[in-house]
Amino acid sequence: RQIKKTVWRCNSKYKRKDKCSTGHITDEDIKSAFVREINKIIDDDIVSKTKELLDSAVFSTTSLEEKYEKLKTEAEAVINEINREIKINSTIAQDQAEYTARYNSLCDKYRSLQERIEECQNSIADLKARKNRASEFFNNISALNEPISEFDENLWNVLVEKAVVYGKDDIRIVWRDGKEI
Repeated sequence: RQIKKTVWRCNSKYKRKDKCSTGHITDEDIKSAFVREINKIIDDDIVSKTKELLDSAVFSTTSLEEKYEKLKTEAEAVINEINREIKINSTIAQDQAEYTARYNSLCDKYRSLQERIEECQNSIADLKARKNRASEFFNNISALNEPISEFDENLWNVLVEKAVVYGKDDIRIVWRDGKEI
């Protein structure tokens, strides 16, 4: 009977002149690192404290939402200026070169504001998505009432983004919330 054993090695072990010196590791090495690290998280009161900190500071969109509202107000004011220029141009004879310059300047300002509004919206959406990922992570961790004694593949799939190996005794788990331990 043949026993199948999976070993892992550096992706670029033989691609460079100075070969990676990290030896191979086994599935068991990775699984033990996972069990060890998840139990550290479960044992600490760090889960609830970190979630509170992330919610209140890191993932807060308050300042971005205020900036968004300010930019929207500025954009509305520029639209009103554009409409005023158009109305004046349609009712009062004036130098068209000057009008076109003012009009184009206002349009450029509006486009710039629209780009900044879009950047702001994207930042808000990104923060909210990251907050949701982190919340899901913390909810899954909080559901564990006690340390685990053996590797759980379902837990791995739910909580882990990847494992990064720096050496046989230095395997770091990158959690789905972005943290690396």
